[in-house]
Amino acid sequence: MMSESGVIRPWVAAIEGFYGPPLDHDARMDLLRWLPSAGFTAYSYGPKDDPFHRDQWRVPYPASHMAQFEEMLAVARGADIDLAMTLSPGLDWRQGEDEAALVAKLRQLYDLGLRDLGVQWDDIPPGGEDLGRTHGRAVAAAVAGLPDDVRWMTVGVDYATAHATAYLKGLAAELPAEVSVAWTGPTITSPDVPAVDAQRLAEELGRPIYLGDNFPVNDLGMASILHLGPAPHRDPATRDVVAGVGFNFMSRPLASRIGLAVSARHWLDPSEDREAAWREVVGSVAGLEPLARSCRSWLTDPGPDPELLSWVDPALAGDGRLAGFLEAGCRDGLATDWEAELEPWLQAWEAEATVMGAAIALLRGVMPGPELDLSVAWPRLHRRDQQVFGIRFALYGVTWRAGDVQLPHPDSVVRGDNLTDILLTRALALLGPPTG
Repeated sequence: MMSESGVIRPWVAAIEGFYGPPLDHDARMDLLRWLPSAGFTAYSYGPKDDPFHRDQWRVPYPASHMAQFEEMLAVARGADIDLAMTLSPGLDWRQGEDEAALVAKLRQLYDLGLRDLGVQWDDIPPGGEDLGRTHGRAVAAAVAGLPDDVRWMTVGVDYATAHATAYLKGLAAELPAEVSVAWTGPTITSPDVPAVDAQRLAEELGRPIYLGDNFPVNDLGMASILHLGPAPHRDPATRDVVAGVGFNFMSRPLASRIGLAVSARHWLDPSEDREAAWREVVGSVAGLEPLARSCRSWLTDPGPDPELLSWVDPALAGDGRLAGFLEAGCRDGLATDWEAELEPWLQAWEAEATVMGAAIALLRGVMPGPELDLSVAWPRLHRRDQQVFGIRFALYGVTWRAGDVQLPHPDSVVRGDNLTDILLTRALALLGPPTG
């Protein structure tokens, strides 16, 4: 990809592709302006719940949308960010009838000045080669209906796989040569993205592939987890196989900056220590460290922050580090806009800290006051909509394939004890509950 100055640069995109309400327009503008500082070169707009993107894709964008898109494009150009926009017609595509509507809708975006466009077929009922060919022909119709200065990308139904399925082979057979295919790795939420898988898929499809990495996104079964932790490890060799990368972010634009920043750093410099990079990124946001340390959990590392966990046993023996951390709270120095966006998790942090503090006090002979009944407060924490200090339960998009059939992987279900559970369990054991 070439910048405005003519310098070839990597395609590193932030992807607004989550389920849930799209970003507020002003928040999106702020995010676009911030992206270059974190190493990003592109932004891809395709929120699933924008009705004109997916459910009502045939309906022309209203004037209000077009005005916002025009401003987005101006801000993106000012920030030297390539703006990509996509449509998702797969819920009710009618071959032989809908091609003109697809071209007309994309023409709206082209006439506005957009030159990075795509057609997405993800998250609809699967099919075999015939469905792939149908989708490939639809993309080919879009390409034929617009000038040849568009950079095209598509996402197939089978976007999470280590091999080319019959569907993908049918799709690739009908796609024009200039259309790239996006892919999330071997699974929807990929614990690892081996270069060998990317190389195989690119060779089998005979075209460039882009990695759409599902981090730090937290929609659907992950909605209770705020992903503020280090970037997942990615095979350095994968960067030499794929044509670019996009990171699917959360519906909270400020919080998403942490995951986006650490992911871009790891992608652009895989030799950098991911933990050190994460601490530096978190440290650049005043007041965020306490919450970020409690929200660092992800699929491959669902437990509490290792350092906080290492303080548990010393705390039970009288060491004051954990108690001091909890007593300091999670809001000191946090900017008001960050605090407003993160409020549900800040409240969860405080509720967990109260129970942990009571557990530590119990070992010092201090009984909780009447306002805190631990037999009620502890179970109540398990019913909160937001999780902190580790993952108790979440459902990630980890999948596998039996042939061409996609199935959920047992590892998609994450269950565990968070820091409160670990601390309170050990504290109660030391107190020695009565027997008989």
